[in-house]
Amino acid sequence: MLKKLNKMKIRDIILVLETYKSNPNIDIRDLHKLIDDKISWENLLAVFTELGQERLIKRINTIGEITKLGENRLSELLKEIENNRIESEKSKLDLILKKWQLKTFWWIFGIAFIGTIFSIINFIKDSKHSNNIKEQEIRIEKTELELSKLHTLILNQKKVDSLHNAKILLKTVE
Repeated sequence: MLKKLNKMKIRDIILVLETYKSNPNIDIRDLHKLIDDKISWENLLAVFTELGQERLIKRINTIGEITKLGENRLSELLKEIENNRIESEKSKLDLILKKWQLKTFWWIFGIAFIGTIFSIINFIKDSKHSNNIKEQEIRIEKTELELSKLHTLILNQKKVDSLHNAKILLKTVE
């Protein structure tokens, strides 16, 4: 396969292979006229020579035609470039996410810390308040006990009064 190439050379190779794919049996001079604005003559000659050596194009003097191996390599290079582009976009998004996490971490940490302090204070207040509640429950129980005693006394007194009133009623009727 192709030797390790820099990004510029890969772009040139793809350009030449795509041009050969769309224009079979084209002369190198005509090829240069088609892609003159994108690649220099020296780079085109170097790419043309390298593609011929790697058998990615059939070369007859200055005329070339893309081979099946060249078509396969072209599709591999295009996939590789697309994968690199996708990976680059992912890296950019990851960088943005990491920056956002870095900027917001201390704010979230501070809010959580303040929330922890408030919950500890609330817990202490509630434990003190629970002691007051126990005292109030004891008072309520004592009050209920006294009320039940008073209620029983009142009922007993009513029974005594009702019996006493019945005797008075009997005396007045006779």
